[in-house]
Amino acid sequence: MLQPARKPKSKSFLREFKDAIFILEDENLRKDLLDELAVIIKNKQENPNAKNGFLTFKKKLISYLRDLGDLKTANIWCRNISLDEDDIINLEKILFKKLLDNNCYGVAEIHLQDREINSPHIQYVGVNADIAEQVIAQIIVDLGYEMDIQSAMSKKNFIPFYQITDQIIELDLETEITNTKTAQDIEEHKNQQKLKKAQQFNINDIKKLANKHKSNFVNSIKNHSNNRVQDIINQYSKKKKNKNKIVYNNFEMKLKMYKKRKLTKFK
Repeated sequence: MLQPARKPKSKSFLREFKDAIFILEDENLRKDLLDELAVIIKNKQENPNAKNGFLTFKKKLISYLRDLGDLKTANIWCRNISLDEDDIINLEKILFKKLLDNNCYGVAEIHLQDREINSPHIQYVGVNADIAEQVIAQIIVDLGYEMDIQSAMSKKNFIPFYQITDQIIELDLETEITNTKTAQDIEEHKNQQKLKKAQQFNINDIKKLANKHKSNFVNSIKNHSNNRVQDIINQYSKKKKNKNKIVYNNFEMKLKMYKKRKLTKFK
C-alpha cells in the first residue's frame, strides 16, 4: 500500500523511534543520527513534556531523504509477526540489508497497531518505495508472517481504522516485546519449579532407599552416580529458599532489552 510520504509532524513517522531502522548508505551519518536520537530519548525520559529536539530531528531527516529522490510511504502487512526479541532483531537485520542492497534509503518501522491500520505492519518512508514494498513483502512471506505476497501487499477494501471506530488502542513495539519476554520468563520459571518438585520427589525416594539399604546403595552407585546425586541434593537445598521468588522491574528490563537491540550491528 503506497501513500504520500509522511510529514515531520506526522505521529506515524518515527512513532517507534527506539526501534526505527535507518537505511542509509552513509554509515557515519547513520551512526550520527542514532547518537542524536539517543540524546533525544534520554531527554524525553527525563522530561516528556519539555521540548527535546525531536521535531527538528524529524525535519532534518526528511530533508536529507528528499535530497536522495522522491519520497513515499509503503505499508506492508505482517499480521503473524513474532514478538520474540531475537526474532525482532533478526527481522530488523534482514530489512536493513535487503533494503540497502536495493537502494531503498529511508526509515523502516514495525507498527503493531495504530490509528490508521489495526494490524501489525511495516511502515517504510523513503526513496524507491515501490521497490521497498516488494522487498519487504518478500521478507515477510519468507519469515512466515504472511501467507503470500498478495496478502502482504493487499490494498483491497482498505479503510483507515480511525474512520471505523473511535475506540482505538495503539500498541507500541517496545512494550509488547517486553511483555512477551516477561511471559516467556514466567513460563520458564514455572517449568523450573515443576522440575524442582520432580527432583525433590526423586531425592526423597533416594534418601528412603539409602536409609533402608545404606551400605549396599552407596557401594552400588559410588563409581558412577554418587557425585551426581549429591550435586542434585546440594543444588536443591541451596535454591530451596528462593523457589517462589520472581521479580521484574519493567523499566530496567526495557532498558536492558533496548540496549541489546541498539548494540546490534547491521553491517
